[in-house]
Amino acid sequence: MGIAGLWKLLELVAEKRSFQQFCIEEGFLRNEATDGRGLRIGIDALGWVYRACYRHSCTKNPELATLFARCSRLVQLAVNPLFIFDGPGRPRRKRGKHVRGNPHWIECDFKKMLDALGFAWKDAPGEAESELASLSKQGLLDAVLTEDSDTVVFGARTIIRFDGDVPDDEQVLVYRASDIENHADLMLTHADLVLIALLVGGDYDHGIKDCGIETAFGLARAGFGHSLSKAVSTCAAEDLPSDLDGWLPSPPTLARFAEEHFTWGDVIGILEHFMATIYPGLALRIMMQIASAHDLSLQQPHIHSLVGEVITTRQQSSLQKCARSPELRMQLNISKEMINEIVAALHNQGNKNEVESWISK
Repeated sequence: MGIAGLWKLLELVAEKRSFQQFCIEEGFLRNEATDGRGLRIGIDALGWVYRACYRHSCTKNPELATLFARCSRLVQLAVNPLFIFDGPGRPRRKRGKHVRGNPHWIECDFKKMLDALGFAWKDAPGEAESELASLSKQGLLDAVLTEDSDTVVFGARTIIRFDGDVPDDEQVLVYRASDIENHADLMLTHADLVLIALLVGGDYDHGIKDCGIETAFGLARAGFGHSLSKAVSTCAAEDLPSDLDGWLPSPPTLARFAEEHFTWGDVIGILEHFMATIYPGLALRIMMQIASAHDLSLQQPHIHSLVGEVITTRQQSSLQKCARSPELRMQLNISKEMINEIVAALHNQGNKNEVESWISK
């Protein structure tokens, strides 16, 4: 998607970072004086949808299962995500073909999942990539997570992509507009990037016939892009969800969603998945809220009973492919009331009560 060859051209400034470490350093630590503490990250929602639909799985609703797995990893990071979907004003033709105006078939269920997780989402007026770039330029996002290079051309300040060489979304490639403009071998302004897009072509225009990325880059370096510099704003700050900094997942709502859509959606399967992903993420979110209240000299919120004692710390293993920030191993107190809330939310409460286990002979 986007401008052919642009990511390759920008490899010079791509910084490889652990996603976990990036969220801590660029979000939790850097946003100390702001309301929220987490990395304010805008996500191209349909980019995730299309990637999920290309995967093959024998599980029930494999596309939703893939989306849930990726979102579960986000729950455990210091992030405040905002998913942006394409809106009604998106162009009707893409790469010479008519694009249907109806939402993607999985979009409704994906939005229900995001609501259950407590993640914010928003329909753009037109293309999601343009909206994400606009929010980035206004300083309302710390980073944009997308695979579409159009976001670079639209003017996003910091863009991250998952590194395909490292599994489980562990490592990202970070591109900063300041690096693209200041690197001695690039020196590309926003206007230069717009010129390259016009010459090479992309999703909505064929560009100049036989003009490749290298020719377009040479013309941009010669200074032909400066007269094209324009700034377009597509979103007002008041249109953003007001609770972007304070999301919390709703385990009962999420449990009901899992029951309806996933093969593991029985009491035991749901509790196993929540123990591994949702409850650790909820504990992290509670601690972020406490840190944010401390930053703003507000009354300290009551520490949720879920958060227990710190057991030990863990440093990065030398075997890990990408650097991570140190981690705490904590005791989480899963009360009977919390479990009962989940069970009560299910339609088929406890239909399956068997578990498989290895027993020594």
